[in-house]
Amino acid sequence: MSKRKITKYSDSKFKFRRHDRIGASDAQEDREILLKCFVDTGDLDVLADTRRPECIVLGRTGVGKTALISMLCEREEKVVTLDPRNLALSYLSNRPMLNFFMEIGVDLELFFQVLWRHIIAIELIKLESAARADQSVTSFFQQILSIPFTNRSKRIAQDYLRKYPDFWKDTEELIRKETDNFEKKVQTSIRGSLAAPILKLLQGETAIDRDEINHIGHAQTTEIKQIGQQVVNKMQMRELTAVMDLLADELLRDRQKKYYICIDKLDENWSSNLLRYRLIRALIESARDFNHRIPQLKVVCAIREDLFDRVFRFTRTQGDQQEKYRSLYLQLYWKPKELADVLDSRVNQLLAHQYAKKKRLQIRDVLPKKVQQSNSVQYIIGRTLNTPRDVIMFFNECIKQADGKTKISQPDVLAAEGIYSELRLRSLADEWSADYSTLGDAAFMLKRTKKSFRIGDLDRREFEDQILDYLFKAQRNQGNDYIYRLVEEKLDFDAVISELLHIFYQVGIVGVKKETYLETYWSHKGDKIHLSDVSVDARFHVHPAFFRILGINP
Repeated sequence: MSKRKITKYSDSKFKFRRHDRIGASDAQEDREILLKCFVDTGDLDVLADTRRPECIVLGRTGVGKTALISMLCEREEKVVTLDPRNLALSYLSNRPMLNFFMEIGVDLELFFQVLWRHIIAIELIKLESAARADQSVTSFFQQILSIPFTNRSKRIAQDYLRKYPDFWKDTEELIRKETDNFEKKVQTSIRGSLAAPILKLLQGETAIDRDEINHIGHAQTTEIKQIGQQVVNKMQMRELTAVMDLLADELLRDRQKKYYICIDKLDENWSSNLLRYRLIRALIESARDFNHRIPQLKVVCAIREDLFDRVFRFTRTQGDQQEKYRSLYLQLYWKPKELADVLDSRVNQLLAHQYAKKKRLQIRDVLPKKVQQSNSVQYIIGRTLNTPRDVIMFFNECIKQADGKTKISQPDVLAAEGIYSELRLRSLADEWSADYSTLGDAAFMLKRTKKSFRIGDLDRREFEDQILDYLFKAQRNQGNDYIYRLVEEKLDFDAVISELLHIFYQVGIVGVKKETYLETYWSHKGDKIHLSDVSVDARFHVHPAFFRILGINP
């Protein structure tokens, strides 16, 4: 009996081509391969369970928030994903009255919650109506309005729906209509008490800027603020809450059905920053309320961690506690083994159809055993911030270097690392640009430091030269950048370096070992530190992802 010949990888005719990819950086572009190569870490089951409170998908850029929502859409039947850019929310940015109210301190959260409740209710109705072959949404509403309810809350809901006969039809039109109605109510309230130029300003005939606000008298500003707040406080929140309960009792009777309304792309520039923060805060409140009132519904929000922190920083009110939302978080983290599985799955998908189809390939089949005396897979993952996007980006660069070869060599990995390191710093700078617009330039203040150091190890003269170089490069684009202001104020050396290192820790450039007996803390693993932890006794470790771009010898 003859033995069957086993095809080895080295015997195959496969060769890497520089345009080969194991995936794309953007989750939307990566969708096709994601469906075939999804690595389940258990987060999908948690997100899909409507009995669990986790509905805010949190994570850094590239950690897989959009990918997780895409898989939820594939797995569940009644799912819709909303892009805030398509909801006419940008319409709010161009309303002078709303911007003026935010400037003088009117709390618009109730108004924004009303808008989100409309959006969520409409999408929920659309999800259910899509499956109703025997009854249109219009006939369903006509039936609901004709029922002689004795329950007061349901009668309130009926009255509200009669006022909005097209409630469920057009989300964008409803947002515009609600905004216009709100502004008309304010204008009517102000008309008898303020001068015509103020009304002209509020009616949007002229743009509002800080100088014009300063010219308005304090008494007038206070009066406008009080009137605006009164109008906001009279928003029809009670009626919308009654509509939610009515939908739960009459439209969504089957408790076995599950509904998911996902809001993604919140970190993109679909609105001015302050307005965006307030809208996201109102969305979080609305999602929590809907999920509580309708057990078979989960409203899911995907938010980048740095954006989530800014939302609470800029919308915080007295007595506000971010901790009370912790049960809602689905924090995404990846272990090295899971990232290796991501690479295995995607490399197999790329190569398996070209040879040995019955053999499942692994990443080690195409990499050298060692890179710089380290396991090659561990070397690649160790130079990422532990996200799928990072490992995909790095390996794609390895493929480019291995053009025409059957395996990736150590020189290929090292050459790819140099390109990846530069791209990773640029990506990090983009991610944090809202807080630190000059982060990319500021990072070079660590150029040619040791990979591990204490504050006392830094050469002050060399570091001051780095600071001057940074100021020279960044001054044209510094704007209101926090890092630029910090350095330009010329505080003492220790204060400047401590705060800079705290920023570098926050964004992921360095890790901190606070005491010799403690492990190194890394922000991308969810570890939190305070500025007081950045002490002369602490040891700082530059993350290996940035060794090459910062010229650090490992």
